[in-house]
Amino acid sequence: MGSMRRWARAGLFLMALCVLASCGGVLAASPPVITRHPQPRVVVQGQTWLLEVAATGALRCQWRRNGVEIPGATGLSYLFHATTLHAGGVFDAAVTNEAGRVTSDSATIRVVTAQGPWNNGLWLVSGTDGRTWGPPLPFVGPAGVPSLARTPSGRLIAAFQWFPFDRPEAFDRLGVAFSDDGGATWSSAQPIQVQGLPAAYMRPFDPTVVALDDGRIRLYFTSNTGHGSENAFYSAISEDGVTYTWEPGVRFFPGRGTVDCAVGLWDGYWHLTSPVGAPHEGAYHAVSRDGLEFGRVADIPSSANFNWTGNLVATAHALRFYGTSPGGVWYSDSRDGTSWSPPVYVGVKGGDPAVVQNTSGLWLMLYVGPGF
Repeated sequence: MGSMRRWARAGLFLMALCVLASCGGVLAASPPVITRHPQPRVVVQGQTWLLEVAATGALRCQWRRNGVEIPGATGLSYLFHATTLHAGGVFDAAVTNEAGRVTSDSATIRVVTAQGPWNNGLWLVSGTDGRTWGPPLPFVGPAGVPSLARTPSGRLIAAFQWFPFDRPEAFDRLGVAFSDDGGATWSSAQPIQVQGLPAAYMRPFDPTVVALDDGRIRLYFTSNTGHGSENAFYSAISEDGVTYTWEPGVRFFPGRGTVDCAVGLWDGYWHLTSPVGAPHEGAYHAVSRDGLEFGRVADIPSSANFNWTGNLVATAHALRFYGTSPGGVWYSDSRDGTSWSPPVYVGVKGGDPAVVQNTSGLWLMLYVGPGF
């Protein structure tokens, strides 16, 4: 009799399952499994970005911004509209079924203005004499403020302000790429890390790299101590050109905030220049024996057309500065860092040029041009 009752109960249970199945209500065996997570992005104001999630066994999806549910955002995709600069945030999606709930990885969305340096890219040209240049090739974009150096081993290093839209954590940070074949090919860009910089300091920007005789790389950059302080130049040192250690102290501060320094070694002295302000104000000029303690000397005069935004490089006979003007890239030479030759245009339509020679004598120039 007991066995008959047990069989009857089992039959009723199976019948209930069949009823549930016919109604689409069978309980899921396990919670959903997310197979694709939403991706982070920097979005220009006025544009959109599609956030997507994929999951197996999911019945419902709910998108959240900064932990708060977004009304009506219940599909497996969510079209983000960058309506204001504050519209971004941290987004994720919670997917559920009868067996449970799982949450996707979070994706940071940052909104930036339509007009900014991220509309530009870096271009590469080469030449045999440092005065005439071949056709431009795209180097990396969006990016700006480039610097070039060659190590004693012949390795080339390019540092720049980087704006990768698909990597918000690296956007408007310093990036670096390398070439071990004289500039014919380059590694993929990667973010520079500056360790030991005090937490209150502004993140480093406007990089300048120089190669030391011992193979190390010194990075000069603009920063400030926070709380409305003025910009000054600081430095960090590296063995590999990617991870740098902050060198405490200010390298140069002229008493007025400044940006975009250029540094070059000539005749036993390190020379540092930076634009004073408007082009006609010329450039600050400081010198150092060790590349750390710079003393200000007489400013370098200029005119309204020639902006001392660019970089220094030592040639066989002079210290040379490549700079920016409405007419394109120009250069000027000096044998003592004090007297400079009249500017000469080089036929490159761009700005903020950086120049280096490889071990075979070929000249390479990185400069800021239109985006690509």
